[in-house]
Amino acid sequence: MVSAVYRGIDAQLRVRQPLYKNRLALDLAIGPRFLLAGPTAEKPGFSLAGEAWVEARPISLLFVRGGARLFRAQLADAQGLSTTDLRVFVALEAGVFF
Repeated sequence: MVSAVYRGIDAQLRVRQPLYKNRLALDLAIGPRFLLAGPTAEKPGFSLAGEAWVEARPISLLFVRGGARLFRAQLADAQGLSTTDLRVFVALEAGVFF
């Protein structure tokens, strides 16, 4: 049985691009995720993680951002049973900078 519980290390490249002065920006991060082999996931395959956010600062202390995170992992056990784990997280956040 292949487990969806595993450990991994991300190596991501992050790019932040201003879109309109200091009020609007795009934040992108993407890269491979190196999964560590374990008792129920002996053969980790190609895995990828990334996120994209659009952030707005309508006034100096307030920010609003919306975006998504994506994670894809491939795992296999000793008997050859494999699984692909795909997780997507979508959010809209508001906050204050201190």
